[in-house]
Amino acid sequence: MLSTQANRNHLITSIQNIETKTKLVSFTPEEWNEKYNLLS
Repeated sequence: MLSTQANRNHLITSIQNIETKTKLVSFTPEEWNEKYNLLS
């Protein structure tokens, strides 16, 4: 994740968004499982 400057910048931006609660997407565990079912 930290292998390139672009990845570092993206990670920092993501952390800042979480800290300031901007650009957040909410979802339920069920919605996550439907979209990202890794067991299938």
